[in-house]
Amino acid sequence: MKSETTIDMILALAIAGAIGVLGLWPHVAFVGDIGEFRYFHSAYDEDTYTLAWLMGALRSTRLLGAFCLSVVHRTSAGSLDATLMISDFLFPAIAACAAYFAASQIVSSRSARAAVSLLLVFAGDLFSFGSVVVWSSPAWNVIRFSRIVGLVAPNLVPPYETSFLSIYRTPEPQVSLSLMFVVLGLLARFAARPQTS
Repeated sequence: MKSETTIDMILALAIAGAIGVLGLWPHVAFVGDIGEFRYFHSAYDEDTYTLAWLMGALRSTRLLGAFCLSVVHRTSAGSLDATLMISDFLFPAIAACAAYFAASQIVSSRSARAAVSLLLVFAGDLFSFGSVVVWSSPAWNVIRFSRIVGLVAPNLVPPYETSFLSIYRTPEPQVSLSLMFVVLGLLARFAARPQTS
């Protein structure tokens, strides 16, 4: 039983590491391209919200994300560049571990756990049709989906388009997804317990 748990932990950490490296890779490539230690902007307003949270100028409704970001900022000696680079590795990796935990509560095979955890981590981009990284074809994107749904329910699908994967949007939704996956996993675990009277 202990070796089974160890294998699950290794698989979860491997998935988390791969997702973390994917988050770090644009920063590493950008540093290589420009020749100095600067972070890569995944979203045009990412640094605006990050700086506002860190300076206390923004009243955040996402206190957990702001708190986690401030912890990373303090441990990276106050460097905004290091904060965003570390966050783009650490927060997606934590979300992937939490997604694996949730998946482990509903499926038993390791390959299914890996697949479900990846689906959970990238669900926002896979199923919203709004990520041009995933849905670059004009045959299937949010505009086409909105038109199809609009035949039955006009204005049901909002205009939404991003050019990045949402799991790499720092610090949110990364931190919220981690919390959500842990809660979903715990709910699934409690629901699966046998009823005692």
